[in-house]
Amino acid sequence: MNAVTVLIRAALAAAIAAPIGIAFTSVSASDAKAQFSANFGFGGGHFLSQNQGRSRGGGGSGKGGDRFHTDKCYAGLADFCRPKIKVIPQVDTYYYPPEYYEEPMGAPTKKPVKQAKPKKTPEKAGGTPPVARRDFVPNEVLVEVPLSTPESEVDALASAQGIQKLGSTEISLLNTRIYRWRIPNGRPVDQVVAAISADSRVAGAHYNRLFALQQAANNSVPPQYATTKLKLPEAHTVTRGENVLVAVIDSGADTSHPDLKGSFVETFDAVGGKFEPHAHGTGMTGAIVGHGNLQGVAPGARILNVRAFSPTGKTQDGTTFDVVRGMDWAASKGARVFNLSFAGPKDELMSRVIKAAIARGIVVVAAAGNAGPKSPPLYPGAEPGVIAVTSTDATDGVTTFANRGTYLTVAAPGVDILVAAPKKAYAISSGTSISAAYVSGMAALMIARNPNTTPKEVLTVLVGTAKDLGIKGRDKDFGAGLVDSVAALETMEPTPMISNATPPATPMTPPAANAANPTRAGFSTSTTPR
Repeated sequence: MNAVTVLIRAALAAAIAAPIGIAFTSVSASDAKAQFSANFGFGGGHFLSQNQGRSRGGGGSGKGGDRFHTDKCYAGLADFCRPKIKVIPQVDTYYYPPEYYEEPMGAPTKKPVKQAKPKKTPEKAGGTPPVARRDFVPNEVLVEVPLSTPESEVDALASAQGIQKLGSTEISLLNTRIYRWRIPNGRPVDQVVAAISADSRVAGAHYNRLFALQQAANNSVPPQYATTKLKLPEAHTVTRGENVLVAVIDSGADTSHPDLKGSFVETFDAVGGKFEPHAHGTGMTGAIVGHGNLQGVAPGARILNVRAFSPTGKTQDGTTFDVVRGMDWAASKGARVFNLSFAGPKDELMSRVIKAAIARGIVVVAAAGNAGPKSPPLYPGAEPGVIAVTSTDATDGVTTFANRGTYLTVAAPGVDILVAAPKKAYAISSGTSISAAYVSGMAALMIARNPNTTPKEVLTVLVGTAKDLGIKGRDKDFGAGLVDSVAALETMEPTPMISNATPPATPMTPPAANAANPTRAGFSTSTTPR
């Protein structure tokens, strides 16, 4: 462990007691110049000095008053000492997965991985969810009916079941309407699902599944090696993904962040309530279109900003109902790429929406999941036709937090990545979420190169041009290997971009407002580029 790593970890420890933004302003470790090269992918980088001390004010216990001060910049890295970059300690933006997930099992390592056996406790006794844990909202059911079903019949069904209607949304991709209903009196969800499914008036009854954003906490150094690994300087001489619409279905991005300026076309809130930009959505958007201090993969692409995740206690949860609403809205706006940086259980309704989106020409990219090698496959990454992305580190090593399995498509950098954060800030993060966002950006580059390309062609080219890692051939650790943007673009037949999206085959209507909160949930706002 080098001195810079020790120092960063000390800074994060202090931030736990007194969360603050940290300005990285100098370097004095002997190996800093070699480690932090000019290929970081951002215009200025600031790192804590090895010789920094703590302020003595504000409490003798080291809590509440500890702060780091800085001294002069390391002479060899003077160009990286301005402008100042505010870094939010990742402890402030760690997303606790739902209880049925296993926590990441350790720090990134070089391949091959030799796993230490964790202590088996009731909370972490392997990757399979304990039977008693739930992966769905415990008092809700989603009821799907054909669009032609009269509202009176839906009301009669709800009344017969003694269920309270919370809201509904039209899913144009499926030509159905989904109702979200609350189950009273603690009735088991499986019994309600079975009873409603037997009714001939409905197309189906579904659990309202829970999904978690796939971003892990950081405890290491923040070199931006991803731009080199992804060969972005070379790729951007060919295309920057101009005008390709990418839907980031996430927790809502900060549209005012300077690195994202001018990239947003429209914002849709599937959740409702107070809308506040969130770190995860902002970070994933920056990985795709960043064009300031941070270099995104497709800086010329355009973003459909979809908020489908909202904090519920300590868990950053998204539900089936909100996620499929966001997908359907994005499809109606002509999205060419869906970025799904989240993971959770198999969900039949979401599976059908994704299948319909792919059939309509939308490339769907998803995080492989951060539940570790013992976890069962997570979705939507494990859905057929979805590009499931796992993470690698700066040495092309496999990570211990990432899922394994035959469903993995490709790998991309996802360890110790500097990402955009709300309020013009930045954060250091790891996770398959970021890796998926990088590959969504690559899909945008490929579509800009040839707008007539299909989702299947994008997947095939990414697999065929990936750099093989691990054992020879496709494997359960890396899929086909590390994505190669230059090789992928060279494989594509260039076609001039005529419009920013392929028109839908049939007219589609955006989802209706949530009946429980018609003024917020389901709202859509256009963002004027500045």
